[in-house]
Amino acid sequence: MSAVYISLDQLKVSPHNVRKSHDKSSLEELKASILSHGLLQPPLVTKAEDGSYDVVDGGRRLTALQGLQKDGKLPKDHKISCELAGDANASELSLAANIVRDAMHPADEFEAFAALADAGMKPAAIAKRFGVTEKRVQQRMKLARLAPEVFQAYREDKMSLDCAQAFTITDDHELQRKIFKAEGRYMNTHHIRSLITQEKPGTESKLGKFVGIAAYQKAGGTVTADLFGKEKFFDDGALLQQLAQDKLAAEAEKLKADGWAWAETALERDWQYTGKMGRIEPKPINAPKKLAEKYAKLSAEYEAIDEKWMDIDDEDPAYEDTCTKRDELQEQVNEADEEIKKYVIFDPEEKKHAGAYIAIDHGGDFAVTLGLVRKQDAAHISGVDGDELEDDAGKGAKPKEKGFSQSIIDSLKQHRLQIVQAVLASDPEVTFDLLAFKAAIDKFTSSHIHTGPDVSFSRNHFRTDMVADAKNTAAGKMLLHCHEQLALDWLKEKTESAKFEEFRELTQAQKLAILAYCVAGTLQSQLAQKNALESALGATEAQVTEFWRPTAENYLGRITKDQLLDIGKTIFSKAWAEKWASAKKGDIVKELDRAFADPKKFSGNKETEQKLRTWLPDGMAFTAPEKKPAKAKKKAA
Repeated sequence: MSAVYISLDQLKVSPHNVRKSHDKSSLEELKASILSHGLLQPPLVTKAEDGSYDVVDGGRRLTALQGLQKDGKLPKDHKISCELAGDANASELSLAANIVRDAMHPADEFEAFAALADAGMKPAAIAKRFGVTEKRVQQRMKLARLAPEVFQAYREDKMSLDCAQAFTITDDHELQRKIFKAEGRYMNTHHIRSLITQEKPGTESKLGKFVGIAAYQKAGGTVTADLFGKEKFFDDGALLQQLAQDKLAAEAEKLKADGWAWAETALERDWQYTGKMGRIEPKPINAPKKLAEKYAKLSAEYEAIDEKWMDIDDEDPAYEDTCTKRDELQEQVNEADEEIKKYVIFDPEEKKHAGAYIAIDHGGDFAVTLGLVRKQDAAHISGVDGDELEDDAGKGAKPKEKGFSQSIIDSLKQHRLQIVQAVLASDPEVTFDLLAFKAAIDKFTSSHIHTGPDVSFSRNHFRTDMVADAKNTAAGKMLLHCHEQLALDWLKEKTESAKFEEFRELTQAQKLAILAYCVAGTLQSQLAQKNALESALGATEAQVTEFWRPTAENYLGRITKDQLLDIGKTIFSKAWAEKWASAKKGDIVKELDRAFADPKKFSGNKETEQKLRTWLPDGMAFTAPEKKPAKAKKKAA
């Protein structure tokens, strides 16, 4: 081959050029690059019979050059350097040139753009020189500045571009590394985004909508835009939560000024909390007689068909029609109820002994429940039976979560979930009881109370999303041991029927172990609640402290200074808390971290040592099941 200079008007794309398709969107980029940097790679040409030259490799470059010439940016007699091939088959040359070419990995482009920016070139200038948008330059620079481990995984094709883009929502390399390590090979774009936004809520989240960007920025908060999407994210999640709590508190004050005895607030609506209370209903005031009669009639019809629906068997021919009619009446009752609410008012005297519960609904609006009655106030209101109410109702909504950010609550739930799974996977008898109980509750009752396993078996059950290095925790090792002990050789059979026949040959203990492991994987994360799952956990007699202790990383470094001092006051003394009150938060974290790591060294006495070994945040411990008193034996007749 030899280098020759050829005028553009003597060049044409060879009919033997194997590349028939071009990305038209990138043509402007190439034109800008040629203007800024010249033609970096000469086209490969062969001489045609009419004296012109056929371009067998470089058709896109020729199109860009001709476009620049048409735009008046290149002279009519412009010549370019070309590689002139001999008499070899033109199609073969074109094919060889396109196949052996090693395309640049996108990661190289990202780093190159970032290097130009680091050298002082503005994104706008880079965009102009390469014929791309300024946003694309910013996107590439953002990707190039991911945590090194994350960026390298993308370069080595261990991560998709979509996943890499999801990591750019945060500039926090430590958070990126934590999520990258936790996700492992099961990386999922949506899940990465959800984990990051636990720390940085999006403007489309219910909390973001509730507070609003304007109020957040007025309070000094900053917002980061997702360069690869339309949403923006609040950089200061703690500030956003505080503003939400302030807004809820202001609404609570309005309700108390309106005559309610009390008003409590919560960022997350807790149905169990309000379910423990009684309720007063508003009374009609000058409601149209026809509307009141309509409501009463529909309500009576609904109650009658609801009673029939509860008794009818689902195999009865009339079952389907009964369900349809019940649903229709329910909708009509709701519509009538909404109409009649326009003509009702709460009794001012009853309001003096009742209250309101204010939370945030899924759409980012106020979710207000009025007319709640605590057990201690029930005696003042006729029609509310205090004996039917629970004692702890009204002592504060979700006290165990008060003051914690949602990310800490979620983290504790995830740590606890892994422990719960490990404990139940290793206790088949209790797990079998829990599963059978759940099945019976679902089949024979209309209860919607959460009773433990959400039984729908699929793969990847044991992903503990926010548990760093999940496999090396005590619970993770226990789960791994449980899995290694399972009798799974029957899975090697080729057909489903053969697998089943081999499975039937297992011992009852082996079958129970498999069932326990699978059921454990269906569990959802939660802090302690009064339900069947908690009773089952108590029956195992396992202790959370055997698996999890507070450290600077998983808990202590993520709570407030006041909360740290409260821990010290509980474990050590009031004097300890007063001594450390003037210290920096970081120093208190280090001191408590060392104390929990070596209780014997830091205790001073047996009682304090025991507190260090057993202390847990509210909601983390397994609660022992309530034991009924032994029944008296009947005397023989």
